[in-house]
Amino acid sequence: MKSINETSRIIQYNLWKKLKKRNFSSRPENLTSLPHGVDLVQNRAISIRQPYAEQILRGTKLFEYRSILTRVRGRVYIYASLKPARSSNKQVNNEEGILPTGVIVGTVEIVDCTRRWFGGYRWHLKNPVRLEESLKPDNHPQPVWFTPFTEP
Repeated sequence: MKSINETSRIIQYNLWKKLKKRNFSSRPENLTSLPHGVDLVQNRAISIRQPYAEQILRGTKLFEYRSILTRVRGRVYIYASLKPARSSNKQVNNEEGILPTGVIVGTVEIVDCTRRWFGGYRWHLKNPVRLEESLKPDNHPQPVWFTPFTEP
């Protein structure tokens, strides 16, 4: 039988391994385009269809509506999905040309998540930052969250 101290150490070690595995302060080495004073980005990306990813980066879309709750807070990557939104195929072209898809286009802070009275959740977004160059993720994107870069 293990002592309470030994059990406590095992629990702390397992918690430390989980936190280290999630690597809450990672970013790829080639990402140098975040302005001074912007928090490090979690190695986590949210998939958003165009033109909504562009609207977030411009600061005109302040909420992301999803059917699931998120407890994620802090700065995350914005992945512009390969497939554009159904209702906005004509909006995918902007003044500069076609909006990028299939790449990470920027970062945003998720600061809150509130329940909507008629169902679903509203994720509160703040402080979007556009990357100078789009990044191709190492890992395969998922519908909501995914880990874009392999851990060293």
